[in-house]
Amino acid sequence: MSGEGAKKGEGIAKYINGKTGGRGAQANGGGGANDHNGGGGGGANAGQGGEGGQRIKPSTFTCGCLNPGVGGKTNTYSNSANRIFLGGGGGAGHENNANTATPGANGGGIVLIKAATLIGNANTISAVGNSVQGGSADGSGGAGAGGTVLLEITIYSGLLNVKVSGGDGGDAANVGYSNCNGPGGVGGGGILWVSQSSLPSNISLSEVGGEAGTTTSTSQSNCTLNGNNYATNGDDGDVVTGLEFIETSCDTPIITLDTTICAGDSVFLEGAWRNSSGTYFDTVITGCCLSVLSTELTALEEKTGSITDTICRGEALVVNGTSYYSSVNGSIETFVGIGPYGCDSLVSIYLTVNEVDTTVISTPPLLSAQATGAIYQWVYCPDYLPIADANQQEFTAIENGSYALIITENECVDTSACYDVHTVGIRVQNDLHSIQVFPNPTRGQITLITSEYTNAASISLYDVTGKFLRKSI
Repeated sequence: MSGEGAKKGEGIAKYINGKTGGRGAQANGGGGANDHNGGGGGGANAGQGGEGGQRIKPSTFTCGCLNPGVGGKTNTYSNSANRIFLGGGGGAGHENNANTATPGANGGGIVLIKAATLIGNANTISAVGNSVQGGSADGSGGAGAGGTVLLEITIYSGLLNVKVSGGDGGDAANVGYSNCNGPGGVGGGGILWVSQSSLPSNISLSEVGGEAGTTTSTSQSNCTLNGNNYATNGDDGDVVTGLEFIETSCDTPIITLDTTICAGDSVFLEGAWRNSSGTYFDTVITGCCLSVLSTELTALEEKTGSITDTICRGEALVVNGTSYYSSVNGSIETFVGIGPYGCDSLVSIYLTVNEVDTTVISTPPLLSAQATGAIYQWVYCPDYLPIADANQQEFTAIENGSYALIITENECVDTSACYDVHTVGIRVQNDLHSIQVFPNPTRGQITLITSEYTNAASISLYDVTGKFLRKSI
């Protein structure tokens, strides 16, 4: 990232949290370049790794890099020390544009051969360090160092090639008009260790360090094509003589290990990630001996449960911090770390939300609940005071007013809207053909003709909103 050092290459030292980036070498691993767009240092083994290239000649408003990755430090080989090492990895190039720098390359491995006679046939034993592939638009990665080859051979027959050379640093493609970014440093050479007092004449050895990366673009006026921007080559490797493999006789014990994992987890056994119960065998080194590790793996089944509940509309069921307001059928809640061995547990939710039908059919003065088979209580609005003995599906108002229904259904209680009644005391004329009213509508005088009118009848006149207008004498 911009403002921070790129990742160091892997070496023989353990990574320290918070110190995995920056130009300093990780023992024999190359350092990562500092800001801005410098190259990574090369890894080391017997030969030291080369330093990464700088970002040079920046424009007025851009940054340079005078602190590229430092090359990895050399490993020391001797019969008295009796130690061997892998080649160190190269450090990464610095990037401030995502996925544009190149990482460092891996170092070479270790080859051990013990035999009475080795017939070369011009073949090659190789433990070379990797070169950085591809051109970088930001800083380039450093190369890996050569590895280690140990040969305890009595007789060599024919030509044998041995390669423990370091890899080449990465090139800088320099995309953009003002970039002259740092190429990668070189991987140092590795080690050949033989049992003879000098290098046998029929071994052809390549232990040299690689070559520094270069700038490969001509579009930047401030860059020199094929320049290395001060990136340095790695040192050559070496030859050590007088090798003797010391064998220690010991039994091959079987180590038994019981391991339990949670459902969905896995462990690396027998060369693969395993998530099924069973017995797995691996070969491990304990001290100087090989041991067989027998792992009895138990993969726990998921701990499961269920919650079945019924609530009313407007209520909520809270499970594991989740609120459910509507019906669900098998929704899963994961309870983290509360099962056996701290495993997660799964709970299925089955929730039914009951609703109350509060629909009222209003044909004043008659009010009827649409729901059947429920518990009814008619009340006065707006205070919702119960009306005595008004607990049937239908209710006939005996006085004008506002009424509502409290209804209990499916163990849930809800209240309807308020309904106004204004027609109490008004006779309903069933025979509509016996009454004639005209003109209607009108803003003036009307005429009413009925065959049933008597002197005892009283006629009241209301407008369409229910407002009283006048009454006959």
